[in-house]
Amino acid sequence: MLTPPAALHALLFASGEPVEKKQLAKLLEIKDVELVVALKALTDSLRGSGVVLVETATEAELRTAPEASVIVKKLRESELARD
Repeated sequence: MLTPPAALHALLFASGEPVEKKQLAKLLEIKDVELVVALKALTDSLRGSGVVLVETATEAELRTAPEASVIVKKLRESELARD
């Protein structure tokens, strides 16, 4: 069974877009305060990975880290060149 931070990571990755924090807590079957702890743990575990957790007051999502922008730009350019 996944820990709340690992399950949160999976949900946000699969979503590919911002997800309401209330929906995340409901899906994970945890309280809001536990979601805060899971979000912090996920943020910590992603440090240095090329992916960051971005939060607003009501939503959370995964994005590529700013440090990965050069390599992500190369990927996008190569995808455009194929089209």
